[in-house]
Amino acid sequence: MSTSTGSPAVVDAVTRGTLVIANRVVEKIAAEAALDVESVGGLTSRRLPGGRVRAAGNGSRPRASARIGRGSTRISMSLSIRYPARIVDICDDVRAQVIRQVADLAGLRVTHIDIDVSAFEIGSGPDIRVQ
Repeated sequence: MSTSTGSPAVVDAVTRGTLVIANRVVEKIAAEAALDVESVGGLTSRRLPGGRVRAAGNGSRPRASARIGRGSTRISMSLSIRYPARIVDICDDVRAQVIRQVADLAGLRVTHIDIDVSAFEIGSGPDIRVQ
């Protein structure tokens, strides 16, 4: 049995080692955090005539890419927003939620978020009627 006079919570950083968080982990956190904001949806790719690909709404989750640097993290996102919603307000909410979640879950400081609203979903399903 060994005893220690120091607290296990206060351990020298050299003793603990390093922590590496992959870009892909931050990308998943950001995409899920964006979905927590009302009116935000994901993207799907639709193939158009001539082989072109277009992003459209109703996908599983927004797309995100992250770059982790020294002391800062940059994130780019593509997402859809459901009509009717104020796009600027929704994007401000997404930025705040992503910054909060990445800081809470990964301990990283997000310094820049680019948001591409690639689709504006008009609505679908049985509740939508054409008059």
